[in-house]
Amino acid sequence: MKKKSETPLQGYLSSIVAFIIATALGIVVFSVVSQRAVDKLAQTKLTLNVTRQSSHFEDILDVNYQFLDGVAAQIGSDGILISEKNRNMLSAIKSTTSIDHVSLIEPDGTAHYETGEVKDVSHRKYFQEGISGHHILSDPVQSSLDHETRVILGVPVSHNGNIIGLLGASYNVTALNHLMFDDLFDGKGFCIIINENGDIISLDGNSTCQKITYDDNFFDFYSQWSICGKDSLQAIRDAFQTQSDGLVKLLSPEDPDSSRYIAYSPLHLNNWMMCYVVPVSVANASYAFVRNYELALNAYFMILVILLIWRVAMIHTRDRRELVHSAQIDGLTAVYNKEHTQPAIDHFLQMSHPDTLHAFLILDIDKFKDVNDTYGHAVGDKVLQRVGEFLKSQFRDGDIIGRIGGDEFVVLMKQVSSKEAALARVQNMVERIRSIKHAEMDGKPITFSVGVAFSPEQGIRFDDLYRNADKALYQTKRGGRNNFSVYEKA
Repeated sequence: MKKKSETPLQGYLSSIVAFIIATALGIVVFSVVSQRAVDKLAQTKLTLNVTRQSSHFEDILDVNYQFLDGVAAQIGSDGILISEKNRNMLSAIKSTTSIDHVSLIEPDGTAHYETGEVKDVSHRKYFQEGISGHHILSDPVQSSLDHETRVILGVPVSHNGNIIGLLGASYNVTALNHLMFDDLFDGKGFCIIINENGDIISLDGNSTCQKITYDDNFFDFYSQWSICGKDSLQAIRDAFQTQSDGLVKLLSPEDPDSSRYIAYSPLHLNNWMMCYVVPVSVANASYAFVRNYELALNAYFMILVILLIWRVAMIHTRDRRELVHSAQIDGLTAVYNKEHTQPAIDHFLQMSHPDTLHAFLILDIDKFKDVNDTYGHAVGDKVLQRVGEFLKSQFRDGDIIGRIGGDEFVVLMKQVSSKEAALARVQNMVERIRSIKHAEMDGKPITFSVGVAFSPEQGIRFDDLYRNADKALYQTKRGGRNNFSVYEKA
């Protein structure tokens, strides 16, 4: 079986579909790539920031250590640990700094506080590390004074190279939070310091967002969350060993649409790790302009598609109109051809009011055969072309003009006001055609013989009108041509 050829419209539609598919794929690829770029930018920003803030935290602790070292140097200068002068110094430190409590601890673990109280801290791990000559930063411990949870910073007190005691300063965990950085995202993220076991040292930030408390273990809490990609919480555990930073992305078990970034960096103190937690949507919000550009690009492509469809529809309508027009029009004279003239007239008469007056004309070019024989068919075609132009200039745009034979034309003058008005138009036409000189015919004119019939009196169909007008035409020819006759019933 012969394959059916593709129509122009089908070709247009296939091109549009291919364009839409290509555009959609481009938009999808752009969206995926841009989203990955946004994620990468946000992750890089978080990782760099938490690393920088980890260093900032360490720098602040170093400042505190330097301060305590300076005080310890003064206390150890005379070799006497517990004295009135030193007790006064402890009180001054307490009143002028953010330190909650300050103490001097003897080598046996007896701690003398600025309040005058004396406690035994020999069992404390931080004491055992500090008295051996190290700077200390304890895990949160319960104060033996007021039972508040605090961390202890301590430096050894030396005299002539010998450790004679320990200078300790305790900070409330809340105060420790103040050493941590401000939230990057208007209070929608929070910072956690954890030890290598996942125990929480400090929390700082949005309590409604974090949902994790000091009673929770970091690794146990987030083990319920889904890990995106190849990352895992084990990456954070491993970071304790390698002292490295990084980032993981997790999905909430309660709300799959709510995901979190956890950026982490080691503090290089007690194997603590600083972690910054923020919703992914918040972290990516600063790159919302990319999404706006993406939406603008989508809108732009949609407009292009709409314009393309509109343009194709216009072209198709124009081509279809031209195709229909070319099927109806005589190629030489530019009036209706024979195939279209009769059905066009019949359709109009059928739709017209039965009492409306119309004039039907048959026109023959007188002795047109002599024109062809004498001057050639090329001149004859030129004359026919001019006749077509002439007829269109003589009648209204709505009138039907057609060529139904070699030199034979018909005209339906629609809705004429009277027979007299119609015949006056015919008379004028006959006279005017005689005044047109044709250079190709040595300046000679041509003439018309015309037969006229009126509808509905002499017919309401093309055939009837043609038959009656043809009788009038022959009457004109018998009368000498170059004139017109009106059909009259015998």
